[in-house]
Amino acid sequence: MPGRTPAPADLVIAAGLLPIESDADSRALRFTDRAAGLFTAALAAHEGRTAFVGRVPTALTGRAAVGDADLHPITLTDQQVADFARGHCATTLAPAYDGVRQPVFRRAWREAYTEVNQIVANRIAAAAAVGARVWLHDHHLQLVPSLLRDQRPDLRVGLQLHGPFPPLELFLRLPDRQALVAGLLGADLLAFAHHQHADNFRQAAQYLAGVRAGRDHLQLPHRRVRLAVIPAGVDADAVRALALDPAVRERAEQLRAELGRPETVFLAVGRLDHSQGIRQRLDAYARLLADRRLDPDRTVLVQAITSADRTEHHAQLRQEVERQVAQINGGYARIGRPVIHHLHRHLDQAELVAHHLAADVFLATPLSEGVNLTAKEFLAARIDDTGRLVLSEFSATAAELPQAMLVNPYDVEALADAIVAAGSAARLPAAEVGDARRAVEGQDARHRSREFLAALGDAAAP
Repeated sequence: MPGRTPAPADLVIAAGLLPIESDADSRALRFTDRAAGLFTAALAAHEGRTAFVGRVPTALTGRAAVGDADLHPITLTDQQVADFARGHCATTLAPAYDGVRQPVFRRAWREAYTEVNQIVANRIAAAAAVGARVWLHDHHLQLVPSLLRDQRPDLRVGLQLHGPFPPLELFLRLPDRQALVAGLLGADLLAFAHHQHADNFRQAAQYLAGVRAGRDHLQLPHRRVRLAVIPAGVDADAVRALALDPAVRERAEQLRAELGRPETVFLAVGRLDHSQGIRQRLDAYARLLADRRLDPDRTVLVQAITSADRTEHHAQLRQEVERQVAQINGGYARIGRPVIHHLHRHLDQAELVAHHLAADVFLATPLSEGVNLTAKEFLAARIDDTGRLVLSEFSATAAELPQAMLVNPYDVEALADAIVAAGSAARLPAAEVGDARRAVEGQDARHRSREFLAALGDAAAP
């Protein structure tokens, strides 16, 4: 890297892809809106020197700092990106872990996954001070803990898995199941989004590695691996500030006007993936229109697809979803008044909060999921305690927010009933909405970051 060589860091945070961008005015690097809460909260929770390791956009690979932290970007070939990110991570591990669609197995992808994990481990080992803490994010880096333990046994390593960890019968389908368990067992702390995910890994480790298990740990011959449930939080203060911003509130009013001032606005925001239950949600909405339980002149659904992997699978799903939206609009829309507004673009944080304020009901109905940060942000924005959240039972966030209207998204009739019930109650303040909002605020990104770092310190203590 050009310029100075950063001093060793006593906290190293690594991800498969670091969500950073260059500020248009200052050209300084910053975290993108969607990631800012998670990563800036980690910086706030740690008083020492921090470094970030991971892949960054190609134009930023020569940069050495992001905010007040050092940046150690890794460089991958186009083939490595294709095999590691779009191959093994998106097309093998993600579907294997969420259990919704069939994973695809290719040896070249597994080899690239091992190569990239070794590259990341090498960079972390070079960046970390003696006795430093290492915070790894998600399923992209599951081999790194054991690789680091071989190189730098002095480091305290924790991995936070934001998505689900599958039941044993699904995990055993993976050709690299043994290597994944061995990699994860190199950590001092493994943090999951839900207690069932922790239980699933405990069973996999017992079955494949023969380790003894306690209530909150796995016992190895000379040390323990702590298991914890630490779902990620959101920057609730930042969301609240935007929700109070006159410009954002004006934009919310403008959105409702652009939608034709319907009585009820339903909102769904998420990535393009079968696990998100998009098809089932559209089926339920279409059924309500067909049964005249929703009036197409008085209600509208805004569905925003904010990200998608560049894979053949996701391209096919996009075509299917757009065809389904077109069929529903073709049957129930009037000229200039579609019943579904389907967006396929990024929403910055201010625009997203404006959508949260404009909506009456937020639909977070995945078929399988770890943490749903957008659902938490919806609640954080509802400072008047109006609105309703319809939340899938199969989201890890359901365990944190029992006040939401919980639903089985596989049951389209039950999903339709929940949509109608939420719409009819959404404009009245409710105690459960306030309770859910306060739960989000009390377990925000800063709280969860402190919790993770404290757990990592406790796990590594002799």
